[in-house]
Amino acid sequence: MNQDQAFLTFYQEHNISPVSQDISDTKKHFYRRDSLFRLLGIPPLLVNGLSVIEFGPGSGHNAVFTASLSPSKYVLVDGNTLGLTQTKEKLDQLSFRNYQIVNSLFLDYVSDERFNLV
Repeated sequence: MNQDQAFLTFYQEHNISPVSQDISDTKKHFYRRDSLFRLLGIPPLLVNGLSVIEFGPGSGHNAVFTASLSPSKYVLVDGNTLGLTQTKEKLDQLSFRNYQIVNSLFLDYVSDERFNLV
């Protein structure tokens, strides 16, 4: 087994998604994510219309907020199949459709496409 991927193999063998949050209070969740974006120097309104790629979306908690900002393209790359399934479920449940999921380790992901925000 490749030691660099041991964590992913463990997650897959035990059907684990290592990130879990209670986002049932969407308003509170969006407030926290809005604050995080601002602390990172990203005004949330700026995301509207941009092409965005997110590596390691986990279970999709951040993805719900990012998708709500209406990027023109939103690509989520992760090697954990369960996490990607949970991300898709969350986004679909909230009727977000402006995204693409890619099952790949981020070090293996290859694309010629350029993104406005990573």
